[in-house]
Amino acid sequence: MATKVCSRCELEKESDDFYFYAGRYFPYCKECAGKADKRRRAEDPLRTKRSDRAAHLRLYGLTLADYDALLEDQGGVCAICGTEESGHGRTEHFLVDHDHDTDEVRGLLCQGCNTGLGGFRENIDSLKSAIDYLERF
Repeated sequence: MATKVCSRCELEKESDDFYFYAGRYFPYCKECAGKADKRRRAEDPLRTKRSDRAAHLRLYGLTLADYDALLEDQGGVCAICGTEESGHGRTEHFLVDHDHDTDEVRGLLCQGCNTGLGGFRENIDSLKSAIDYLERF
């Protein structure tokens, strides 16, 4: 197996110890990359959160500005229940709800409403049956 010298720790290591992306090996090893990542997260924890959030929104074709505009259009609340709390343990942001067939963004939901729709597999008949059930009891 081929070896390579890490540009940070200057140790010779197996090529498997380096990330390979876009047809080339990174100049530094995975261990050094991990240490650098931990250092960056410690220096500016919000930078990583902002970056992760922006990357997540890109999955739905949204920018941070798009998210903010959508939330403003919804009055700053969940599109279904109207709560101001996201209910999501890791973030204060609402979750992006989208049609799983078309990937079209429908709105922003709290954790409970998003989980509820997912639990019913977005089946309108099942949701109507659940409403009928709750009204009976």
